[in-house]
Amino acid sequence: MNFIKDKYINMSIRKKLTYIYLPLTLIPLLIFAIIAYNTHQTTIIERSLIAAEENNWLLVSQVEDILEDAENCANMLAININNTIEKYERTQSEPKISLFNAINNELSYAMIIFSDINSIAYVDITETVHYTHPNLISNIDKVNEEDYRTTLEGSNGINTWFQLTQRDYLVIEQEEGVLTLGKKIIDIHDGKTLGYLYINIKDKTLKDVFNKQQSSSFFIFENGEALLATDDNHRIPVPVEESFYAYESRDSKVYNTDNEKMVVTTLPFKSLDWQLVSVTPLLD
Repeated sequence: MNFIKDKYINMSIRKKLTYIYLPLTLIPLLIFAIIAYNTHQTTIIERSLIAAEENNWLLVSQVEDILEDAENCANMLAININNTIEKYERTQSEPKISLFNAINNELSYAMIIFSDINSIAYVDITETVHYTHPNLISNIDKVNEEDYRTTLEGSNGINTWFQLTQRDYLVIEQEEGVLTLGKKIIDIHDGKTLGYLYINIKDKTLKDVFNKQQSSSFFIFENGEALLATDDNHRIPVPVEESFYAYESRDSKVYNTDNEKMVVTTLPFKSLDWQLVSVTPLLD
C-alpha cells in the first residue's frame, strides 16, 4: 500500500491528471454505451412488432380475398342457376339431361373464374347432384345426416360458412381438410327453394398463403382451438396468454424462450370468427 502511495506521490503532474480524469471520461462513455444499446434494442423490438403486425394484416387480407371470391362465386351461381333453369323451362322440348349438363357447365365455368376454389357441388330439390368432380357424389347421402343441409334449409339464402374439417363426402380427396361455403338457392320469382350449393376451399390453399413466410409460424384459431397451422404439431412454441386466442383480440408481445426472443402477434379475421397468431424470431 505504501508502495502505491509513494509511486503516486512521485508521479508527474501530467500522469496524476490522467489518472484522475480517465475515470471521469470513461464513466460517461460507458453510460452512453449502455443507453445506446438499450435504445437500439427498444427500436429493434418496436420495429419488429410493427413489421409483424403489418405482415399479419397483409396475410389476413389475402385469406379474406379467397373467402370473398368464394362468396362472389356463390352469388354468381345463384343467379346463373336461376337463369339456366328459366331458360330450360322455356324450351321443355329439350331432354332433361341438357339441364343437368347446363348447370354442370355453370359450375365448371365458375371454377375457371375463381381459381382458388377446389370443387363445387349443387344438390337440387329432387336430390340430383351436379358437380365439378365425380368424387363429390361419394357418400352424398351423408350431407343430409350432418348439419349442412339442416342449416341451409333454415336460412334465407345467405352465404353460410361451415367449419374447416375433414370428411368423406362432398370432397375430392378424403385425406384433405376443406372449408365449405353453403348457400340455399332460391327461385328469384316465387321464392321457392331450388337446391343447395356447396363450395369447397382446400386447407392447403389457405396454408400456401402463410408458407411463403418461412421465417415465421402461423396458427389460425377458432374458439380457442387451432384449426390450421404451418407447424405440424399445431402448438404455439411459446407460453402465450389465452387472450391471444380470443376472437377480435389485437396484440403484439415479445416472449423469451430457450435463450431466444419471439415476437407473437394476433389479429382477427372479418369474414369468420378466426384469429391469426404468428410467431417470429426476433433478430438482433
